[in-house]
Amino acid sequence: SIRYASSRQCGDLVMLIFVSDLHLCDSPRGEPFTVSRLVERLDIIANQANSKKTNNATVVLLGDIFEVLKSRKWIDNGVRPWEPNSEEHENTVDSILESIVQENEVFFEGVRYLSDKYSFLDFRYVAGNHDLPLSTAMGARARDRLIEELPLAGTNDRFSDIFLDSEHSVYARHGHQYDPDNRYQAKTAAIGD
Repeated sequence: SIRYASSRQCGDLVMLIFVSDLHLCDSPRGEPFTVSRLVERLDIIANQANSKKTNNATVVLLGDIFEVLKSRKWIDNGVRPWEPNSEEHENTVDSILESIVQENEVFFEGVRYLSDKYSFLDFRYVAGNHDLPLSTAMGARARDRLIEELPLAGTNDRFSDIFLDSEHSVYARHGHQYDPDNRYQAKTAAIGD
């Protein structure tokens, strides 16, 4: 889903674009949407922002952009995402992301294209429940790979689970935290995952 809003403060137009729940997989599957249409739509929005002399536009990838949990590689490698971290967990998450990148080249090329075309466009990443391993210790190598593949601004050790723009009073989360079936407790998997 895509949601966007813009506001003008002190003469500067600021735009926030939220994209979530793409669930891009590590294996060829019929996707519920066409990635090239998503990139086209983002290009249209960014072009409109550019024509209005926007100085600042942020695309917030707001969770579940990648489907890390439902990969067959967890079973094949004999590990699970809710277990304590090990080298095999790190290898598994990295392998899943590597396959996601290979299976979804249109998405990665499209984001890089948009970033190159619109210098005012920043991309931020917020983890959801299905891509949460990317923001844990088991996702360290995969996170480095993702940062190489996507032009992510403001990235540090781990991806945040919130997007906060206090200047414009915007607070955004993926939302699974508010669903009792999607909360991890006492080293157990969330039933929603």
